[in-house]
Amino acid sequence: MRFMSGEGICLGSLGRAHNALGNHDDAVTNYEHAIQIARTIGDRRSEGIHLGSLGDVYHNSGDYRKAIEYLLKALQIAQQIADKHFESTTLINLGLAHERLNDNKAAIGFLERSLYLAREIGNTWEEGVVIGNLGDLYLKLNRLEDAEAALRKAIAIGDRAFPMAVGAFRASLALILARRSQFDDARENLKIGETQIQSDPTELAKFLCKKGHVHLLAAEPGQAAESLARSKTIEAELNADPASEVGRAVSELSRALNEAN
Repeated sequence: MRFMSGEGICLGSLGRAHNALGNHDDAVTNYEHAIQIARTIGDRRSEGIHLGSLGDVYHNSGDYRKAIEYLLKALQIAQQIADKHFESTTLINLGLAHERLNDNKAAIGFLERSLYLAREIGNTWEEGVVIGNLGDLYLKLNRLEDAEAALRKAIAIGDRAFPMAVGAFRASLALILARRSQFDDARENLKIGETQIQSDPTELAKFLCKKGHVHLLAAEPGQAAESLARSKTIEAELNADPASEVGRAVSELSRALNEAN
């Protein structure tokens, strides 16, 4: 049993590494094997975590319906074993997957449930992440005042608790500021955010795409093209699927740049 448990941990680590590198098929194989081991030894928590991680792989590859399928299984286990930290994280991921499918009402519902749990258990890090993701969703819905308030609150928490993740929220805030022609403030947020997000290539690629849109709003197509080129380089290094978040972000910026020229 101890040997199998160790093997499951190793497989989970391999799955995370392959997922980070964009090797989604290999990540799926590792997580599926880890899930089988967890079931064999009756380790419900590990089973749930690996199911959630498998959902994350499908999310990153752009198969959001498959992601939701596995995340719901993970959520059921989190609730059965009364692990509120795990439950809160899974609710965030369900919210994000529903947002990608444009089921915004469901997305807000999952995120608000996660926010309630994060506050209940005193998880400031997770509270900030949820608020920032709600801000991104409000931005998508063009609720700019709600979006700005949420993003600024998430950044205030994140600069202390999770500086890397908050870089993405700064890019979203920069987009709002650029829409209001507050370009100096937008550039300052981009400058700070880019230093915060450097260590995560997937998030950096998406950040650069938002940066490109800010440059387009500022009538700086040359700098937008530079951001696009950098994001395309990362997209190629990740071997990102066109349906993935990175692939879609690159495609949207490319289309916007072509329309501007």
